[in-house]
Amino acid sequence: MEIKEYVAMRKQQIRDKVASMKIRPHLAIVQVNEDEGSNSYIRGKLKDAEELGVRATHIKLPVETSEQEVLELVNSLNLDPDIHGFIVQMPLPKHINEDKVKVAINPSKDVDGFHPLSKLKACTPRGILDYLKFSNIELLGKNAVVIGRSNIVGKPMAALLTKESANVTILHSKTKPEDFRFYVEHADLIVAAVGKKWLV
Repeated sequence: MEIKEYVAMRKQQIRDKVASMKIRPHLAIVQVNEDEGSNSYIRGKLKDAEELGVRATHIKLPVETSEQEVLELVNSLNLDPDIHGFIVQMPLPKHINEDKVKVAINPSKDVDGFHPLSKLKACTPRGILDYLKFSNIELLGKNAVVIGRSNIVGKPMAALLTKESANVTILHSKTKPEDFRFYVEHADLIVAAVGKKWLV
């Protein structure tokens, strides 16, 4: 099944599940940046939420918002019974400690799966793994290359593939060109976790 068909199928499954719930799920998205990649991601999440019947609230704060103010908002969302889950969009401004914010999120409301105790996995890597399993792609003992080492996609993706007993290699911007070419040419599976077209 092509990825677009798979996504459409999964959305319908989620839509049906949401429709059967007694309470309409409410997602909050906190943004403290002017990053265009984040803007695009959030627009997509708001559109997805509407399609799935999920209520979504976008909370956009000024870039100069202090770390303490962000932590206070996180605590408020943790305690708000009307909010069932939320995302703090990364990256955060340099004056805000991202790790401190991540661990401040209640694990039961951590939609992105950033908290060490969260039962959820990082969204994009988990979605990729689910699709690979649905497609019956064998991972055990396969040479898997992950291009990118971000904490949001690259590293979690490598960790999930390792858990599936794949032989995982992470390539990044500092990888020597000849090494990059070698690992890509000998890979059974390649996951491009960077925002750059035609890299592979």
